[in-house]
Amino acid sequence: MNFEKIFTRIILLKISMLMIIIVWGASVRLSNYNVMSSSPSTDIGGILFFIFSIGYFITSYFLLRYKYLGVLLFVPMVSAFIILGFLSELLNPSQFSQDIFYLLIFYIVSPAFFIVQGITICLIYLPEIRSKFY
Repeated sequence: MNFEKIFTRIILLKISMLMIIIVWGASVRLSNYNVMSSSPSTDIGGILFFIFSIGYFITSYFLLRYKYLGVLLFVPMVSAFIILGFLSELLNPSQFSQDIFYLLIFYIVSPAFFIVQGITICLIYLPEIRSKFY
């Protein structure tokens, strides 16, 4: 079994899912612009998520290139994703319209994204993959 190909495909799948989540978040922000413009905590959350997204894409790039920095940053980035999600929901509870895009994100993409992150962590520590980072 070629674990390198699987690892590369998992990283690319993870990047694609994060892009879908970002597009959905942007569409929600744009559709609720009037409500959100009065809340400064939302703006801070948006800026933090933007910075996180850049860091997450850079970490994914390092993983694709088998750079050890990717291994060092991946678990903290996953933790940051979870913390940012809970903090943003606590500071500014979201009222999303439950359209088909919402259902796709919350019931398919988001759970799959977390599963793929777990698979990525497992693959990083698989001896065949881990040796590539050193």
